[in-house]
Amino acid sequence: MKKILVLAAVLSFMAIGSLAGNSDPSQYDSRQVPRWELNRVLGTGLINGLAYSPQGDKLAIATIAGAQVLDIKSWRVDLELLGQSGWVRSVCWSPDQTKIATGADDRTINLWDAGSGRLLQTLIGHTDHVLSVAWSPYGSTLASASDDHTVKLWDSQTGALIDTLRSHTAAVDSVTWSPQGDKLASGSLDKTIIIWDVETNQEERRLLGHEARVNSVAWSPDGRWIGSGAFDSTIKIWDADTGRLRASLPNGVGLVWAVAWSPDSSRIAAASTDNLVKIWDVSDGELLQTLQGHSESVFAVAWSPDSANEAVASGSLDYTVRTWNARTGELTNRFAGHTDLVYNVRWSPDAKRLASVALDGSVKIWDAETGLMLKDFPDPQGYGYGVAWSPQPDDARVAGTFLDTTVKIWDADTGNLLKVLSGGHSSRVNTVAWSPDARQIVTGSDDRTVGIWDVETGKPRVMLTGHTYVIESVLWWSDGSAERIASGSRDKTIRIWDAESGSLLNILEGHTDWILSLSLSPDQQKIASAAFDGTVRIWDAVNGDPIQTIPAHSDWIWSVSWSKDGDKLVTSSRDRTIKIWAIPSGELLQTLYGHEGYIYSAVFSPFSDVLASASEDKTIRLWRPAGDPRR
Repeated sequence: MKKILVLAAVLSFMAIGSLAGNSDPSQYDSRQVPRWELNRVLGTGLINGLAYSPQGDKLAIATIAGAQVLDIKSWRVDLELLGQSGWVRSVCWSPDQTKIATGADDRTINLWDAGSGRLLQTLIGHTDHVLSVAWSPYGSTLASASDDHTVKLWDSQTGALIDTLRSHTAAVDSVTWSPQGDKLASGSLDKTIIIWDVETNQEERRLLGHEARVNSVAWSPDGRWIGSGAFDSTIKIWDADTGRLRASLPNGVGLVWAVAWSPDSSRIAAASTDNLVKIWDVSDGELLQTLQGHSESVFAVAWSPDSANEAVASGSLDYTVRTWNARTGELTNRFAGHTDLVYNVRWSPDAKRLASVALDGSVKIWDAETGLMLKDFPDPQGYGYGVAWSPQPDDARVAGTFLDTTVKIWDADTGNLLKVLSGGHSSRVNTVAWSPDARQIVTGSDDRTVGIWDVETGKPRVMLTGHTYVIESVLWWSDGSAERIASGSRDKTIRIWDAESGSLLNILEGHTDWILSLSLSPDQQKIASAAFDGTVRIWDAVNGDPIQTIPAHSDWIWSVSWSKDGDKLVTSSRDRTIKIWAIPSGELLQTLYGHEGYIYSAVFSPFSDVLASASEDKTIRLWRPAGDPRR
């Protein structure tokens, strides 16, 4: 089924409380159940803003999923600043590099400890999205700009509102301080730039000349110039003292989203909708560099204050952050997650890593503790659907399924492609699972067959027929006396097969719409199934009898997964929620919000109540019970 990316601003959830779980799953007391909270986002999400630290050793990123801080040397995520609802639009550092400010769609500004990531304070006062934040050069004042047409000044120590500057007649998109800290400049949807006297908090001068929305303003480090970028496809350079227009640099067809100055004030970089970053010499207007590599509009640009590095960072709608050598135009680094919807995520058997597969055609391996992407296995055919780890200890093999009818197996340690399984299916392979001894693999396909494969030869041992529609999920387990396979299909049935002979043992019926996901309980006695009919059904894995039906969601359910103790289920849905259920009571324990799209996969860790989820918003999120000491 074709999935279409839908970006919609939804409320992100921040759980509160830290309560111990109940040891008796049949007697759940909701007051004693741990509350899950968002802990980490793997992948960037859409990039809205960038800010180098004053020392140039860190890069802060504002995204639709929160904010992150990258270490420039290791190129790994040091901090995740999570908790604001909606998109984080802007990020900035305090001059002493001890704090970070983020502005978000939930109308708040959060102040964070830059060392620990601890939330210090939330500034409340804007009545619409906060689009820009900027710290004064001496650190005492924070300026913010908003869709509510105002600029606000805050005491950065106490969080008190100092003043509200009102002169713009539309959304204020950007705010910047003069290096001396005595003036502010703001750019607006009303096509104007206003220079403010901070002593009086009054409008000092209005700069006219742009013919469309002014998205970005930046004061040059030497204090002489103000640079502005607008949707009229120009970058303008203004004399900061007189307000006179010094130069207008044509940007071609690209609408300008952001501008940034070089440390010596001799050059200006502009990010635009033509997928490019351009660097100009402001003395003569010469175009020095065109940085090509992004595949979508570039929304953010930042220049490192470390002049020796000549580094420019850019962030894009293609969900990547890139750094470039400003002199040579060379791409020096790239930080990215998936660039299309993430269809599945799975824990490694030791719970130290995660594997994800997406419609960008890649399988990615992540460090579950640090969030660092360890390996990236791209497939030239694109469109990845299923992923599964070998269940054997010390076996780092990962299998992924793709549009091209094959199953590929990689070594997650070395990154080597070990085997390609082909010659069985005639259409895309949606799902994959390993046999308990990891010598065989089972697959389900659009061609309505279940394939059992010999991993060593890479060929199918048997193809099982009987389903009348697409197969979306498969399981393989041993019941002690024999090995079993379960397959869930859009034909609304679950079929149980003998894994050795391939004979059909049972057909489980009850769902009234497509079955999308199956999960086996840890004791291997029960199967949970999730379907487009909005229900989760629990079945006896031995005799196939129905045990329980949970009306879980008001929309399609994409996935279901058991907890390590078998006392909980987690479901994910097209309604953009994750729900956690007590079993066998069927009590809803918690609903998790935060993804900006359909949630295709949510799975419990094999060793804890930590959750991983994968979404149409191109991110993977980790959720931990509040009070869990692990990061």
